[in-house]
Amino acid sequence: LDTGADRSIVSKRDWPSSWPTNTADNTLQGLGMVAAPQVSAVTLPWCDEEGHQGHFQPFVLQLPVSLWGRDILTQMDVTLTSTCSPQAKGILKNQGYVPGKGLGSALQGRTSPVPVEKREGRHGLGFS
Repeated sequence: LDTGADRSIVSKRDWPSSWPTNTADNTLQGLGMVAAPQVSAVTLPWCDEEGHQGHFQPFVLQLPVSLWGRDILTQMDVTLTSTCSPQAKGILKNQGYVPGKGLGSALQGRTSPVPVEKREGRHGLGFS
């Protein structure tokens, strides 16, 4: 699972040797950079035990694990959340946090995630 990956990457060790790949025309950027990465030659179907299904065309790279990216997670309608421990909730409450309100001296801060704005000519969120 990789919440920052736009496309899924299947580890070369998990990729059946009989399945064809092509060399992608683009450079893959993230924590590092791979020029001309391998990508599945065909779009592959997938399904899970909950009945979700879809298609994806993953990159195939020498990684220790496979990374499921937003291409699949979005199709699965996955929402990732992190619940705070009781201790963390207590600390936040002691600092004036009110559930459902924004952070700030008057509880006026943003209560929803910051929307992603695509920046033309940039990769990812503009940090590349």
